[in-house]
Amino acid sequence: MINKIFLGKEIPGMIEACEQILLQECAKNLNFDQYDIVTEFGTFFGRSTSCISAGLKENDSFNNKRCRFYAYDHLNVICQEVFIHTCILLQNNPISKTL
Repeated sequence: MINKIFLGKEIPGMIEACEQILLQECAKNLNFDQYDIVTEFGTFFGRSTSCISAGLKENDSFNNKRCRFYAYDHLNVICQEVFIHTCILLQNNPISKTL
């Protein structure tokens, strides 16, 4: 069981508290091999990304084996009444160093 449950209430999103807890617990309890990669597509504003990150931060298997976490989203943003095509990539060193 997770000692501290992270709930991304302050982050806009479409996943409920029970789903946030499930994502965090799954990320915390997965067993990773050396250099494994976790990838999330469709992060929206990052609520699920934050929950996954919180679980991975507590996962020794993830942190000790130099694994990485990537989160991608494809957004259309209205800027000065014009649609602008943007792509967001959250890419860093192992999550334990970025949180």
